[in-house]
Amino acid sequence: MKKTLTSVLAIALVFTVLCSLSGCLGIGGDTSDQTRATVKEAGETKSAAPTDSLAVLEYFNKVVNAVKTEKPSVSREEKIDVPNSSVKFTRAGQGEDEKNDDLEIINKAAPELKKLIVADITKKSQSVVHGANNTELMYVPGEGYSSALTAADIIDASCTVSDTTYTIVIRLQPETDPKADGIMARSFGLEDKESILKEFDKTKDYLTAKDYTAEYSGCTIKATVDATKDQVTKIEYYKAAKITSEVTPLGPIEGLKGDKQLVLNLEYKKTTNFNLDWTADEG
Repeated sequence: MKKTLTSVLAIALVFTVLCSLSGCLGIGGDTSDQTRATVKEAGETKSAAPTDSLAVLEYFNKVVNAVKTEKPSVSREEKIDVPNSSVKFTRAGQGEDEKNDDLEIINKAAPELKKLIVADITKKSQSVVHGANNTELMYVPGEGYSSALTAADIIDASCTVSDTTYTIVIRLQPETDPKADGIMARSFGLEDKESILKEFDKTKDYLTAKDYTAEYSGCTIKATVDATKDQVTKIEYYKAAKITSEVTPLGPIEGLKGDKQLVLNLEYKKTTNFNLDWTADEG
């Protein structure tokens, strides 16, 4: 019975965290540390290709912010990944690789359950037609802009030119526990921490959680631009975070409390793809 209840805790806790983050929480990959424009048979374009990091960022901000004002049709698809190996319970002050015999059962149950849970939330699609308000659909949700990034927010930005297509890749600086004036807020949008924590009410008979820490790193944005019109046609956002949350076991699994704080760890990766059509629907 104790093992069964412990497994139930694993199910409830992982479900709570994943569902919470999926509601609030683009492309992974390496780019060169050198910022440059690579040119291949450049055709006639509306604007010259930006050739340094600041110029690339300024150009990106201009073309992506036009999406909110000029309102092309937008389709959005989200994909979520939480690696099994990243879902783990530990004790405060201990490394994730340290063995905790008393947590063996819950650690075995959590990743297996995650497979069933994530199957329902790993992919989500939305869209709006040409001319419709896309303020909530496009990043940054609820704002009149899609990007307010500054030079201080990025590691680098590059632009590759192929005929009349510009491909822009921006690598963001790491950020821990983003704030309203932070990097994530100016590019992806800021999740509501209080709403996420409120989700733990669903498991109040088994545990409580007062806070969590989110460490974002490796976040990138890739945009494809029709340079003949300075119109972005595709954007891929990749957001990755390492999540840790101190939890207090209660009731039937209170025995897991131990001398040191119980901690949930997981890696959360989310890719959001936007496809944009600037042609007005006929009829």
